[in-house]
Amino acid sequence: MTAKRGRPTAEERSARRDAIIDAGVEQFTQHGFDATTIDAIAAAAAVAKRTVYTYFGDKAGVFEAAVDRLHDAETTVPSAPADARIETHLDAAHDTAAAVGEAGQPAPATLLDASTDLVFRLHGDDAIALHRLVVAQAPHFPDLAARFYDRAPRRSIADLEGYTRDAALAELLYGALLGEPHRRRLLGLEASPSRPDAAAHASRTLTALGLDPLATRRVSTR
Repeated sequence: MTAKRGRPTAEERSARRDAIIDAGVEQFTQHGFDATTIDAIAAAAAVAKRTVYTYFGDKAGVFEAAVDRLHDAETTVPSAPADARIETHLDAAHDTAAAVGEAGQPAPATLLDASTDLVFRLHGDDAIALHRLVVAQAPHFPDLAARFYDRAPRRSIADLEGYTRDAALAELLYGALLGEPHRRRLLGLEASPSRPDAAAHASRTLTALGLDPLATRRVSTR
């Protein structure tokens, strides 16, 4: 008699969740949000359809998770364990800064570090694919666009405010860090930057705005 299989381990849940998100992004970018089905996502991820529903609820949940994963990659050190990020998602326990601390993943040490991370991630292939998708689908799915803005730009700006101590300045910095290089990426005119290139762009932007690259993040006392 074959022994009954126990519950999946944290590593297995992480791998399964990542596989579903990867499959979702692939399906969304190839077919658009509306034409993508849970069946297609499940097939591409090699999981049961029920598994997708269990982890994410619906395809909008898959999209949100993809955006969250991208954002969390910006606000955590590159070597942070994937399991910790996944468990944070599952517990829904963060509003960026608080969750980073709870998961044991320190935020970037300086404004230059945070800015470099943001440039590197948001000019990367995954971020560009998601951005193109949202722009294309926004007229038909305004709720999707709103979710994207709340879970990506708005949260990233709030993170930068921890370093600038000024909301308006953080928003200005966010826009400048994307700038024309991001537009060229969206149009397919440039390749994604290397990390040194991202650091150079971030440094030039901070200098142009008169911001201290070594500014540290304010710790919330709320």
